[in-house]
Amino acid sequence: MTARTQVHSLQVATELYRFVEDKVLPGTGIDSAKFWAGFDAIVNDLAPKNAALLAERDRIQADMDAWHAANPGPMTGEGNWTYLIGSTAPILIDAGVGKPSHLAAIAEAAPYGLSRVIVTHAHPDHVSGAPEMARRWPSASFEKYPWPDRDPALPWRWLADGDLIRTDEGVLQAVHTPGHAPDHLVLWHQESRTLFTGDMLVLGNSVVILASHGGDLAAYLASLRRMRDLNPARAYPAHGPVIDDPIGLIDR
Repeated sequence: MTARTQVHSLQVATELYRFVEDKVLPGTGIDSAKFWAGFDAIVNDLAPKNAALLAERDRIQADMDAWHAANPGPMTGEGNWTYLIGSTAPILIDAGVGKPSHLAAIAEAAPYGLSRVIVTHAHPDHVSGAPEMARRWPSASFEKYPWPDRDPALPWRWLADGDLIRTDEGVLQAVHTPGHAPDHLVLWHQESRTLFTGDMLVLGNSVVILASHGGDLAAYLASLRRMRDLNPARAYPAHGPVIDDPIGLIDR
C-alpha cells in the first residue's frame, strides 16, 4: 500500500510529498505552506468538475449502442464497429458492408429508422453498406467528407472540417484527419471528451497506411497531433476495443 501524508484535505503520496518538499520547492522562494494550500484549493475546485465529466461520459456510453458489421477479414481483423447514438433521431457512425445481420440489428435498435448516417471515410468496410442502408431507410441523410474517386453514388450531404452534428446526446464536431484516407473524419464530443476515431487508432495493433488506398504517412502523423491536441479521455475506434487512454496510445 502506498504511504500517504495528510496535507490540508489531501492524502498525498509520501514519495511525492517528499519530492516536492526536498527537490522542487527549495530555491524557488515559494513557501511550503502556501504551495500546499494552493494545491489543495485547486484539487478541491476541479474534483467536482472531473466527477461531472466522468458521469457525463458514462451516461453517453450507456446511451450508445455499438453494432458489429460482421465483416472479418485480412484488412479488417474481426470486423468493424459501427456506433448508434440516440433514439429520437438516431445517428449511425459508419455504414459497414451491408451484411443482413448488421442491418437487422440496426433496425431492431432503431425501429423508427435512422435519421443520419455519418461515414468516417470511403474505404469499403466503412462505406459499402451505405447504398443498402439508403434503400432500407430512404429518409436518412448520408454524410461524409468528399472523396470523389471513391464515394458511391448517393445523394451525399458533404461535411467539412469543423461542421457540427447535433445528436440526441449533444453536439459532435467533424474533424478532418487525413492520412489513413484523404477523406477521413473523426467525430469529437467535447462535453465528455469522447472521440470517435474511425481507423485512426487501433488498440494493440498498427494502423495501415497504404498509398494505393489514399494513405499518406506525413498527413497521418499530423492528424494524430491534431487529435492529441483535443485531449480526448476515451476513444471509440472502428476496429478493436474501446481505448481508455487515447493520449497514451498516440504517444507510443
